[in-house]
Amino acid sequence: MLGVIHFPEIAMIRTTSLYVLLAGIFLALAGCHNANKVVFWPHDSVKKTASDLTINDERQLGAIKNAKPETDAERAWASGDLRFIGDRFVMARFQGIPYDSVVHETVERNGFKVIAYSDALRNNAEFIGLKKNYEEEYNKRLHTLATNGLTQRKP
Repeated sequence: MLGVIHFPEIAMIRTTSLYVLLAGIFLALAGCHNANKVVFWPHDSVKKTASDLTINDERQLGAIKNAKPETDAERAWASGDLRFIGDRFVMARFQGIPYDSVVHETVERNGFKVIAYSDALRNNAEFIGLKKNYEEEYNKRLHTLATNGLTQRKP
């Protein structure tokens, strides 16, 4: 004779299993999302200790290889991050766009950001090319959004 299966016990096991499964999926997706995100540093970053301004070379190279700079610029714009990407901390140039009144005013008001790098990445030809391309495409898209946003706000 088969034993009687009580529904509440099965429901509890299934519900618990579902929660564990969903938690695992969430953690996997959250980990992948962070691992694939290009890391930036604010223009006024200061290295005070050895652990400040560190970067995982492999993760950053992989992230910039798979990045979609136009989409990232649109997300930044939508979230209120209006910082262009400078090519360096001191006397930054903004690749892909003219240094016009839109850039000047935006940088004065919001500062800018720099794609994070290490000494190894700074000497990596592949990273240098990908970084420049990312800066150009991101800045072009953000400049277009900022220019359109300013012209739409004027009476």
